[in-house]
Amino acid sequence: MSSDVDEKILGITKELCQQLNIADYNPTSVSWSSTVLRGKSRYGPIYGTLPWDQCVLGNQETDAIILPEAMRDKVEPDDWRPIIASALFYKKKLRGRIVIGAALGALVPIAIVAALYFVLPILHTQPTTLTHNGQPDGIVPLGTAIILTTIPLWLFFISSGTLVLALMYKKRVRLLADRDAADLVGTPLFLAVLAKIAALDINDLGKTKHRRGAGVTGIPTLEQRIIDLQNYAGKSTS
Repeated sequence: MSSDVDEKILGITKELCQQLNIADYNPTSVSWSSTVLRGKSRYGPIYGTLPWDQCVLGNQETDAIILPEAMRDKVEPDDWRPIIASALFYKKKLRGRIVIGAALGALVPIAIVAALYFVLPILHTQPTTLTHNGQPDGIVPLGTAIILTTIPLWLFFISSGTLVLALMYKKRVRLLADRDAADLVGTPLFLAVLAKIAALDINDLGKTKHRRGAGVTGIPTLEQRIIDLQNYAGKSTS
């Protein structure tokens, strides 16, 4: 049964690629997995739980489309259509927005630090002596001294602020991909599929709020996807 299901899912994926004019993705197999590669570190690959309402498009290293093992033979092949369509929109049509969003997001903490760099010396003008290795190293305004002695803190603020804003925007782009997929396959069908997956998850094991990395990786919860589509009135423009 699974081999027939896999072939039908492959056919649906290729059909969606044709509809969306996506020529650089042509999976030849379906892979079912409970985990998915999230990244790499110096200690090795980092794996995370594959959400029950998500799929992963293979890259140059794998030509498979990866679907959650827990949903194997639990839903009909055509139920994967909106999920796959959303993944295609996200990775192939809207991916550039994530890069732009990350770049714009970096400007916010940088702008805050830059403003403090100019404002603090004005607010705190009293002179203070900087020291280096216990020796005097010049006299500067107190505001400037505060900035110079807390540079690691500002760098941490910039990097962490950029990361948080990028992940927030990443989640927003995923919801935009859902809306574009809803325009393609129909919002009622998409909502019905998400509701079916939610109903199958009687132990809450597949919901985003219970899976490792949720809320950090920029993946919206199943509930957030449903609510956003319920509130969606039509063609996505933002």
